[in-house]
Amino acid sequence: MNRVEDGVWPLLRDDRDPWRAPWPDDDLGYDDHVVSPLVDTRPPAAYRTAALALQDWLDELDRGAPFDVAALRAHRQAAAIPPRLAWDRRPVVVAPEVVSPDAIVLEALDGVPDAGQRGTDEILGPWRLALHPDRDRRTLVHAVAHWAVSGPGRSPAQVWTRSHSAPPAPVRASVRAIWTAPLGVWRTHARGSAFELQDLLDIDPRRQPDAPVDLTAADRPIQDGDTLLARAVPTASGWTAWAPIRLPRTPSDAVLRALVEVGLTRLRLRDRRAMIEDVLRAEGRWFARRVLTAVW
Repeated sequence: MNRVEDGVWPLLRDDRDPWRAPWPDDDLGYDDHVVSPLVDTRPPAAYRTAALALQDWLDELDRGAPFDVAALRAHRQAAAIPPRLAWDRRPVVVAPEVVSPDAIVLEALDGVPDAGQRGTDEILGPWRLALHPDRDRRTLVHAVAHWAVSGPGRSPAQVWTRSHSAPPAPVRASVRAIWTAPLGVWRTHARGSAFELQDLLDIDPRRQPDAPVDLTAADRPIQDGDTLLARAVPTASGWTAWAPIRLPRTPSDAVLRALVEVGLTRLRLRDRRAMIEDVLRAEGRWFARRVLTAVW
């Protein structure tokens, strides 16, 4: 139920997971399933039963059910979803210039008037309730910025770059570099006034900064050993950590591995070719909310 239509926040009337977005109303990925050379094809009725069971199990997990890796893999096998890990080996998009999170937020608000509320809810989840609009303004802005460049489907930032009011070509290219950069979890290592970022999700090495990154634009002051949720974007002048949000604490390796595996399963239900980096783009809102729920 859309909260704008009935004046109720947050997005859905589900007390156990009020920020959950609805699943697409489609064939549950059956067309993608039958053309995949990697699995044995299931009959339509059997496939639908297994796919719906998987969706229901994933919903219960988001509502707080304990993570059971054996159950995940059993549901995944029943729905014929390939378990292999895969990385995005395509060329990395370099931004001609840095586009600030504030600029993206302004454009998102222009195209989606409730982006300020929708974005903070869908990225921050229950953490949103603990933040103050003045004291934590930078965190809220960064949350809306990440919402605006994340899927599923075409993000508000993508819509803007392809609209009649699209910005000049260098800005369009820079925004594309942002939405194609996976949303990562990074540990900071101080190097003078700058920081090196250590990837905690095992994304493709070409998408990891290979030089110190200036973190003065982070939502809170950064110290050595802090953990960030951010997009690492290569620019013509070097790497930038885009819209960094400092996490209250570092998620465990087990939590991060589980989130990547669950996210890959969610995405591969409808796209068997999905890669780890795709999860951090198309499922960026879900991933950010789950990370913050785990550490808050």
